Parts: sequence; C-alpha cells; structure tokens
Amino acid sequence: MSADQVTNDRIVLSRHTLAKYEQMASTAVQPEQTLGLLLDEVKALQQIVARHPEKAMSVGDLVRRWEALADRLKTKTN
Repeated sequence: MSADQVTNDRIVLSRHTLAKYEQMASTAVQPEQTLGLLLDEVKALQQIVARHPEKAMSVGDLVRRWEALADRLKTKTN
C-alpha cells in the first residue's frame, strides 16, 4: 500500500470516527477523557497536513469539525 493510500485511509477513518463521536457527544460519560481523545485526533490530523500539504483543504474542514465538537464538549463540562 502506498504512503498516499495510507494517508487517505487515515483521513477516511477520522471522518467515520468523528461521525460516531458526534452522535455520542451528548451522552459522554467521561467528558474530560473524551475531550483528550478529540484533541489527540486534531493533533494527528495537523501532522498529516504538515507531512502532506496537498491534503490541507480536505483535512482542514475535518480539523474544524473535530475542534467544534471539542468546543461543544468543553461547554457542556463547564
């Protein structure tokens, strides 16, 4: 499998994972732990963009969605 395919697969996985987190965000049992996982995903995606700048457009929107979900969770815990 090429490095580009691995990167694309990682981005697709992130999209699917985000959809699941968005569905369960309102019932998060451990919001602090969940928040940490969300922010870890943002960092992983930012690393992809750093290594593959050509993915910035598609990954940028995904990062914003992860950050928005993290912000909603932060608001809920406060």
